[in-house]
Amino acid sequence: KDAGEQLGGAAMPYGFDHYGFTFMLRNIGRLEQIAVGHYNACFGQGLTMWSGSGMRFAADANINKHGSALRAASAMAESGSLQGVAATVRLAKRLELTTFLSYSLRDATATAADSNGQTYFQSLYTSGYHRSEAEMEKKNRVGETLAGANLQYTAARLSVGLTAYAQHFDAALKPAETFYNHYYFSGADNYNVGADVRYMWNNVLLFAETAFDPSAANATIAGVQIYTHSAARLAAYYRHYSAKYCNMYTSALGQNADSRNEQGLCTML
Repeated sequence: KDAGEQLGGAAMPYGFDHYGFTFMLRNIGRLEQIAVGHYNACFGQGLTMWSGSGMRFAADANINKHGSALRAASAMAESGSLQGVAATVRLAKRLELTTFLSYSLRDATATAADSNGQTYFQSLYTSGYHRSEAEMEKKNRVGETLAGANLQYTAARLSVGLTAYAQHFDAALKPAETFYNHYYFSGADNYNVGADVRYMWNNVLLFAETAFDPSAANATIAGVQIYTHSAARLAAYYRHYSAKYCNMYTSALGQNADSRNEQGLCTML
């Protein structure tokens, strides 16, 4: 319940505005973990799939992100997490497969029909606030189905991952025709595929990830992190995110709210 929201009553007939649960089991034979309910799937450097919150810009030289595969969703957030079932299975000594399936109702602007009779909405509403009549009208407007998988190879110094997921909305997303929305995602279906790698050589960590959407638009990040004898870190990374890259589940290092339309080189000590 956020400040300003009702507790019970006509607007909140089930009491609180949001309920969530996560049921997780770990280390059952080859089954590394299974999650049921609200969970997050996080892989690589966050370019291909990273649901929930994540570091967007490093405050120090610790720039390497390490996806934790499956984790329980925070009770503080009402959007951005997945809802369904997911599992990680050990296929071999150094090879793991994680699969995830999610269906959730997303807050969005009111749906309408175009001249062809296709149902659409203009934008998602992600704040989680339902304090007024206008905000209540956006609640649970659009159904989202999402399914994907990650294949992870991990050795003593090397880690390589392949990630892919597909996303479907019950209605098509049709953003307002403004200049800044020119390359924004539109439609009911999207998917992303990507690969990430991490390699540790003595005190030097190298990492990279690249991802593609259906239009073949690309987002890539690569970096190096050096651990010195004084426990300090030297770090540098380069990112190039296409303006056309469309991914609603990304949380890679960058300045923008999503990983698109920017490039830069950053060094840190």
